[in-house]
Amino acid sequence: PKADSLKGEVVEISCYLVDRTRIGPDHAECARDGITKGHPAGILTADGKLYLALGRDFKTANELLAPYAAKRVRVTGRKTKRAQMLGFIVEHVEELPPSPPAKKKGSRKN
Repeated sequence: PKADSLKGEVVEISCYLVDRTRIGPDHAECARDGITKGHPAGILTADGKLYLALGRDFKTANELLAPYAAKRVRVTGRKTKRAQMLGFIVEHVEELPPSPPAKKKGSRKN
């Protein structure tokens, strides 16, 4: 079957679920530490979908994703869904450049 692809930020899921502001460069060290210790890793997409990162053969994807904690990546592998839970079986990770800063609403140059 054709591989799926997904772009987003590598997050430590338990931190993110407790406090959705625990993302980005300011949270990188904590996320990397948690993922390295075995806390669940995930991919948070730009549209707000959160995928549990899974490894092949019922293993975690933590070792593969820890170096990319709080960074934007493109993962290839296979999407999966059960009930409302989204998962992604990660086979390959590629780091992407950071997202450009969001434009402030109502700001104009004259």
